Amino acid sequence: MNLESIDNNRKELIKEIENRLQFVITITIFFGTSIFYIFKAANKSDVETSNTILPYGLLIALYLIDYFCFGKIRYKIVEKDLEIISTLILFGVLSFTIPIFIFGLTYINFSVFISSILKSVLIISLYVLVSISGLIIFFIRKSH
Repeated sequence: MNLESIDNNRKELIKEIENRLQFVITITIFFGTSIFYIFKAANKSDVETSNTILPYGLLIALYLIDYFCFGKIRYKIVEKDLEIISTLILFGVLSFTIPIFIFGLTYINFSVFISSILKSVLIISLYVLVSISGLIIFFIRKSH
């Protein structure tokens, strides 16, 4: 199936999902880097900094896998399911918004506070990512 054989709404949804996946990958990369420099500015130890940031490398890898898998099956997914995937990716983007907003509002003694927020973001992001991955795997199996 190629791009010419599908309707415009599906084309737009596919493009939107690809753009959102690219955006969430970019956010994930820069989020970990930002946290690294904030921890360094707060004179946190290398061990504490590394333990907080390393899980975000897993997120980057999993989002890249989703991006690749979606690229392989994107034209086989029905429009309703494309909308669900798009919404889930939007939640993935939003899961990074809360801590970024809080960083902007508070630059205080944050070792425990920030660590708990980062863990929450990681859990939410992993949940969203697992949901997206599950849908993509479902569609891969369904298409064969």
